[in-house]
Amino acid sequence: MPPIFSTIIPMQTEHLEIRLLKKSDAASFYAAVESSRAELERFLPWPARMLSERDASEHIGNYVLQEQLGNGGLWGIFQKPDARARCKKEDTFHALKSLIPEGSEKPTENFLIGALYLHYVSESNSSSAIGYWLATEHTGKGYATEALNAFCNYLLDPTGEYALNRIEAHAAVQNTKSTALLKRCHFTKEGLCRDYEKLHGEFLDHLQFSLLRSDLR
Repeated sequence: MPPIFSTIIPMQTEHLEIRLLKKSDAASFYAAVESSRAELERFLPWPARMLSERDASEHIGNYVLQEQLGNGGLWGIFQKPDARARCKKEDTFHALKSLIPEGSEKPTENFLIGALYLHYVSESNSSSAIGYWLATEHTGKGYATEALNAFCNYLLDPTGEYALNRIEAHAAVQNTKSTALLKRCHFTKEGLCRDYEKLHGEFLDHLQFSLLRSDLR
């Protein structure tokens, strides 16, 4: 199984760095969640329970433990400084920046804009499930596609730490942005999961998708 987070080299793409999160990232993580709360709470259960940096630290800590047990992990999606400088909506950065305590983030550093989750790693089946989210003001720029493609290539690499054969993902039927993202990243829709999740007092149907190593050939 993969080594603990401190030994894994971050993934680099043209505009992003993707690395395992640590508890010290809690302020940046909470700021990104807070800036996007209305959008995230529509289809995710946990943002409603994340009301402070302490909650964010506990959230990250749970996934640090899962990573150490070889059962999952939580990666941050960080926008590189050059990409941020080219961002058309400069006011977005300043709005997010105002939510982060002074001294915790420098303008020259990579900037947390979302996260990727790994769940239910099965060594015997070489499979897992994934989740993801992106701060609202950073959607529509190709970052989600760039991050998810890199993450899946990393997980499915036969010479990599995980060397998975299958990745599974679910999205509520109403979450058309998420289902469109999965299709752009070459996931195949496998079927409908009825009443898959209870959220805001209602049961939601989910679509199930998968990506196989052979799909990338």
